[in-house]
Amino acid sequence: MAGQNGKLPHPNAQLVLYYYPLSYYSQKVRMALLEKGIPHALEFIDINSGENYEAWFVKLNPECEVPVLRDGTRVVADSARIIDYLEENYSDAPYAALSPPKSSIEYHKFKYLREAIDAVPVEYITYGTLKQPALLEKTKVPNFVKKGLGDRFFQRQKFINTQMEKHPEYSAIFSKKLSRVLDSDNNVGNTAMVNAKLNELESLLDRIEEHLRLNSNSADRKNWWLCSEKFTTADISLSILLSRCYLLGLAPRFWSISRRPYLAMYYQRINERPSFQKVAITHITTSDLLQLGGSTILYAYGLQIMGVATVLGALAIGGEISSFRRRTTPDFRMKVLCILLITLSLVSVGYSWEKAKESLKEAAADLYEDAKVVAGEAFEYAKEKLADGAELAGEAYDIAQKEAKERWTQAEHLAEEKLEEAKKAAHDGAAYVAEHGPEKIKEFKDAATQTLWTAEELAARKLAEAKVLAEQGAEYAKEKIVEGAAIAKDKIIEGAGMAKETIIEKSAELKDAAGEAAVKAGHSIVEKTGELKDAAGAAAVRAGHTISEKTVELKDATTQTLGNAKDYVVDKVKEAVKSV
Repeated sequence: MAGQNGKLPHPNAQLVLYYYPLSYYSQKVRMALLEKGIPHALEFIDINSGENYEAWFVKLNPECEVPVLRDGTRVVADSARIIDYLEENYSDAPYAALSPPKSSIEYHKFKYLREAIDAVPVEYITYGTLKQPALLEKTKVPNFVKKGLGDRFFQRQKFINTQMEKHPEYSAIFSKKLSRVLDSDNNVGNTAMVNAKLNELESLLDRIEEHLRLNSNSADRKNWWLCSEKFTTADISLSILLSRCYLLGLAPRFWSISRRPYLAMYYQRINERPSFQKVAITHITTSDLLQLGGSTILYAYGLQIMGVATVLGALAIGGEISSFRRRTTPDFRMKVLCILLITLSLVSVGYSWEKAKESLKEAAADLYEDAKVVAGEAFEYAKEKLADGAELAGEAYDIAQKEAKERWTQAEHLAEEKLEEAKKAAHDGAAYVAEHGPEKIKEFKDAATQTLWTAEELAARKLAEAKVLAEQGAEYAKEKIVEGAAIAKDKIIEGAGMAKETIIEKSAELKDAAGEAAVKAGHSIVEKTGELKDAAGAAAVRAGHTISEKTVELKDATTQTLGNAKDYVVDKVKEAVKSV
């Protein structure tokens, strides 16, 4: 049973990828799914007919772009976000992790390079070169590429306007998309801008070449991929970028055995990965296309084929295709297969054999013309390779001649050294410098380059870390201020309640203490009053006795004093009488 969007549901598939095989960003996500080993279902979106602008897909992704990933009820759009989502949620066993540990120095290199590669404006490079063949340097883009990429790209305005009339409820979304499409069409038509983007890509590939060279010349990194020993999502980004350049015929401009040789070896190594062979359009076979899109994708290449007959025909001639595809180009194989399928389709639906033969004859004539084009391209390619070989041979001859001259000069020097011991010592020193100097210079250069890369990456990392820490610090401070204010408020309320209870409690205690003190004071006053009264009485008694005693003593003393005075006067009178 078909779903509401006209697509077959996938009841047993947790992950469903809505994609188009020629889409650059779809290829990146598909390769990530294959590398991680995540089971998934594929939902072919025929963007050649504008299916990505239909209402059901707009509900799925308002940006009207592929790829889109559905994981259960969750929908994720945009290839970079999808790959990050897969890495965050599907990196534990049995799935593969495609990024270095975040604590490692390799992670910062990986992050830097992946972001740089993902920032490449592929739209300019793809559609700018398709619209301006002069930028392709005499390379011929296969017709099926032009059909699958270029024609579809420049029909976007028509698709959007058609859907806007059919679904006015999405007019805001379509208007916004149409505005971006118009800007994009203008940009890819700007020769200077497209050429500038191609030159920027040259600069990026120069940096990647140097990085690969350093890896290759380091004993412990000789077998590394781009950023680490393990294959990462940065390698996926670079793989699909190189595949797109190759598809457009830009490979001779960007890499060869004499121009960025390490990148050339990397691309050769990438071609051996099973995931790349399943995703890269240069590896996709006719049977793959049948599996991916059935008659729909073949129709997208301009071939009207009945679905049932397509499958039956593909099964019937599968063996022949298997050997035939190894001897021909993908475009040429596609046309041959489709001629056979057209014939089977016409016969299967009741066409007369004569009509089938006429259709076959017409298709064969077209095929003959294409075969001549393919032959011409092969001849031109052979001439180019012959010229390249002659150029390489000339370079080899020049190198050999130069080396022979150098060896002859060395022989003369050695002969002279045999004549004089001093010259021999001098030559030995010169030979040592000649032998080890370039090596040391190369080592110093590699070290300096690596240091520069490390310094740039470290600076970028520290800046990013500082920014993150600053943001985290601000958020933390904000949280703590709010938390502190709440705690302070609670403490104030709690303290006020406790203070109120304490005041009431202490007031009662003070009141009790005051009453008790008053009672104690009354008792003390009574007791003290009695004591004072007793003391006063005792003092009065003692005072009476003392006064009586002192009165007697005073009386006796007075009597004694008067007697003594009398005796003194008598004596003096007697002495006066005697003197007379």
